[in-house]
Amino acid sequence: MPFAKSISRAIGRHALQKAVRHSARPGGFLKISLGFAMLRNPRVSLAPKLLALALGFVITCVLVAFELPVEMLAGIFLPALGLAGDLLLDGLELAILPVLFASVILPRIVPSA
Repeated sequence: MPFAKSISRAIGRHALQKAVRHSARPGGFLKISLGFAMLRNPRVSLAPKLLALALGFVITCVLVAFELPVEMLAGIFLPALGLAGDLLLDGLELAILPVLFASVILPRIVPSA
C-alpha cells in the first residue's frame, strides 16, 4: 500500500504543479510571496493592507457560508466530533484564509512605484 500511496502523491503533486505552474511562476497572476512581503513592508500604506485584509475576510465569510450545509450534516451524524472539528476548522479558516487572500489581492491593488 505505501507504494500506491507514493504514486498517488506523485501524480497528485504533478497535476497540482501543472495546474498552477502558469499562475504561480514569477511574474504570474498569483504573486503570493510578493503579497506577503508587501503585508510586512512598512513602506506600503496601511489603507491598501486593510482593504486587502477586509476583502480577504469577506471572501472567507462567503466560503464559510457555502460550507454551512456540509458542516451541519457532519454535526448531525457525528455530534461531538463534528462540533469540535467544525470549531477547529472554522477558527483556522478565519485566521489563515483572510491573510492568504490578502496576499493574493494586495499586489493587484497597490500601485507599482
